[in-house]
Amino acid sequence: MPGEVVIGAIGRIRKLPRFIDDNSDQIKRAHIVQVLWSADHRIIDGATMTRFCTLWKEYLENPFRIFF
Repeated sequence: MPGEVVIGAIGRIRKLPRFIDDNSDQIKRAHIVQVLWSADHRIIDGATMTRFCTLWKEYLENPFRIFF
């Protein structure tokens, strides 16, 4: 499609077991969603997509950061 620079796909949220931290054997339930990005590298380079994806993840995990 002409004019498309980035396409994103968001999967379903799944409840999966995850360790609480690296030093503990305790497990908690985490809500995990798979997100896929595809970009036209003639326009956007990989480093820009990585920064965008990291920022998007931070906003998703901490929505109040959008306002500050």
